[in-house]
Amino acid sequence: MGFDAIFNGRMDFQEMHHREKDRSMENIHVPKGGSNSIFTYNFVAKNYCSPISIADGPDSVNEFNVTNEYKMGDGMIDYITGEVLPYSRSGGLLLIPFGCDFSYWNAGKVYTAIDKMLEWMTLFYPDFHLKLSTPGKYIKALKKYQDDNYSRWPVTHEDGFPISGQYGRYWTGYFTTRPNLKRTVRIASA
Repeated sequence: MGFDAIFNGRMDFQEMHHREKDRSMENIHVPKGGSNSIFTYNFVAKNYCSPISIADGPDSVNEFNVTNEYKMGDGMIDYITGEVLPYSRSGGLLLIPFGCDFSYWNAGKVYTAIDKMLEWMTLFYPDFHLKLSTPGKYIKALKKYQDDNYSRWPVTHEDGFPISGQYGRYWTGYFTTRPNLKRTVRIASA
């Protein structure tokens, strides 16, 4: 289908616990009985939303300024060192999402706030190299890291569904914006 990777925003809570314990949030997925594989990244925060609040609605952007720079900057460092880094096998290469449903009503203000936060963090935390990127560039960096360090990610074969957020409560369905994939699923399910 032309994918280099899959980024999962949600997974079963029991699998999440297992992956956190085994540091296998990044893995290579090979379907049972299949020969193809794909790199899979599971968001540590259990979803794809930003770890700190930057935008709360159409008219609300939390400006990164003197009054909240420590709260936002230190909050991000706490998130990186406490919630993301311990689960990574990729030598400190981390993907941290900045977004969520209906969060970026004013992209100019949001990206200005993010740029100021990254600038502040680079100044006060020089051991961290932070930059805006794309999922594609992140995958390229991971492949380079893997090649340079002979690193290998764990291989999984399990299906990702059903997803349970807690005992007895399940997510159902599969949603995508790729119409050809929807059609293939519909034909295969018939």
